[in-house]
Amino acid sequence: MKKISVIITAAVMAAALFSCSMAEDDDKVSGTGSVAEVSTESVTESSEAPSEISISTEDESIPSFRLPFKAEDFDGIIDGLSVAVGGSDIIQKGTVDGMNYSITFQLGKWHRYTSNDQIVTLSKLFWQCYPKMYKRFGFVKGSPTDVSIAVEDDDYAISWTSGTHIHLNDRWLGENKTDFDCITHELVHVIQNGWDEAYLEYGAYIERFADYCRFLYAMDNGYYNDACWDLWTPEVENNRETSVRFMVWLDYFYSTPDNDLMKKFFTVCSEYKYPAAEWDAAWTEILSGSELEGHDIDDIWQMYTSSDFAKLKSEVRNEGEVSELLNAYDIRGKLTD
Repeated sequence: MKKISVIITAAVMAAALFSCSMAEDDDKVSGTGSVAEVSTESVTESSEAPSEISISTEDESIPSFRLPFKAEDFDGIIDGLSVAVGGSDIIQKGTVDGMNYSITFQLGKWHRYTSNDQIVTLSKLFWQCYPKMYKRFGFVKGSPTDVSIAVEDDDYAISWTSGTHIHLNDRWLGENKTDFDCITHELVHVIQNGWDEAYLEYGAYIERFADYCRFLYAMDNGYYNDACWDLWTPEVENNRETSVRFMVWLDYFYSTPDNDLMKKFFTVCSEYKYPAAEWDAAWTEILSGSELEGHDIDDIWQMYTSSDFAKLKSEVRNEGEVSELLNAYDIRGKLTD
């Protein structure tokens, strides 16, 4: 907010009154339309007549915006991390496995429902999760390496992504203190880099794949994720259109270092090769060279639903606990190392 006050000497006032065609009474000078005071918002008076005009261009009672962060707040996240804090942005640049990445936190609409510590944790999440996912899937279509996250008090529910820009509702982490991996999900949409529903068996694969990665690449080996987010069983997600766990099962049991089924799935979804009506051929390509080659995808679904993998509990009560599913199968250890 800016305020301009002009205080005019008594002599200048007299000259101004004379030029206004003979004001009738001196007491009218301070009335409506008076030239004695000029202000963009309010009129103020001075008991003295200073010898010069005084102009203030800023209301000093309103401090300029300054982020409550220092570069050292992000020390130790990765070696060699460059951090610049300026204006309403935190810009971080670093190198992981020979690839250069950057993350910009845009905090111009941040009202601090998300705490300082939570923003530091989101920084840790990016540098831990995004390079791992990129190493496996990002090279397929040259996905972006520069990402922004706007933490903002706005009118959407949780989070959304457009291109390389992720938007997180400031109030979400204020109320759901440990749901950091909602951002892991959004980072996957950046790596997907615009899948076209016309070339997917089901448009829902866009979100199912993001949730598959959320489970697999969850920060700190699922320390927070598994206490607030569930990998649903077939009783809830009862077909491959909706099932995240089916993707995890397919990957865990049938992917190999030389024949990565989920990377092939990602590639088919990214190349716009098979229209929705031709996905029998897409599954044939994905499953080729694996133990499932030659099997119908509907039969494979039945194999999944009859397995104990489909039924074991994946959610835990407390952060850091290990679920029934992960006690039985070291999913993250096998697939993310």
